[in-house]
Amino acid sequence: MAKPGLATREDEQVSKRCDRDSLDQYARFADALMEAASKDEVARCARLLAHCLARYKAAYGDLPEVESLLLRGMEARAPANASALADGLKNLVSTLASVARSPEGRPAA
Repeated sequence: MAKPGLATREDEQVSKRCDRDSLDQYARFADALMEAASKDEVARCARLLAHCLARYKAAYGDLPEVESLLLRGMEARAPANASALADGLKNLVSTLASVARSPEGRPAA
């Protein structure tokens, strides 16, 4: 029996599988949102995320090398990176959904 607070190998495998499932779900949702979004909405989303990244860098410095690789899409499917990439896709999905729902995100009728 594992000591309290310590994950077993099986717990880690379940966690990785859940991270992979979350990653796949967020990736599909992000793809669907980007397909439905206008070019203008995607551009606004990119600018908002760039602003968030700039604020992070101002507060904490440059991203570590591994995080930079994830941002460029390298090693994105490695199990160890699934959780971090899923979190990033959550940010993308929520930002794009917010832009698409905002009055400024839609052209005037």
